[in-house]
Amino acid sequence: MSKIDTKLINLETKERQDITAESTLEKWAEYFEWDIIKEELQILANNGKSKDAVLKIINGPTRLEFLISIAIKKTFENVTVKPNYIVDDEGLPRRHASGGLPDIECYDNKYNSLFEVTLLTGTQQNIRELPSICRHLREKILRNTNSFSVFIAPILHNDSIEYTKFIKFKDNLDIVPLSINEFISTAEMNSNLEKLLLLKSC
Repeated sequence: MSKIDTKLINLETKERQDITAESTLEKWAEYFEWDIIKEELQILANNGKSKDAVLKIINGPTRLEFLISIAIKKTFENVTVKPNYIVDDEGLPRRHASGGLPDIECYDNKYNSLFEVTLLTGTQQNIRELPSICRHLREKILRNTNSFSVFIAPILHNDSIEYTKFIKFKDNLDIVPLSINEFISTAEMNSNLEKLLLLKSC
């Protein structure tokens, strides 16, 4: 007992690589088929409960960020996806993006787009979500003028839609409001960031 066992304590240690939402997104995009992502998004749109063994342990708002990130990764053309939710050592989200960051940042060779998601559907949707979306977008435009936001919710309250029109008129900020089902339809059309921005003028 008084002797040191050098074989026991002489272990090689490996540096742990930083695990981020962005670095593990590809894994989960390959793991989940599109039909599962679509079904799970529709469950959230209808305030239902997931039965998927992996997804059901993630709370609703964070799960929406996760699913939208995967959907963009799987279906959008030539887009880099950087989610800002916090992940565990498997790359599964354990907490949604902090208040100082957009939910998901996307880039291609021309546009920067900030995806902001919520499960709110009532009058609080506009009050609690749109001011921070505008703030994030203003900050992004200072670095890249080709920036816009996409706002996704189960259904869009009319106040939110009117606010996006008002902020375009007042500050020339482009916010594309989409219901979850509208986002699904757009994703299934092999979309890209430019097509999303054009939706606003349709």
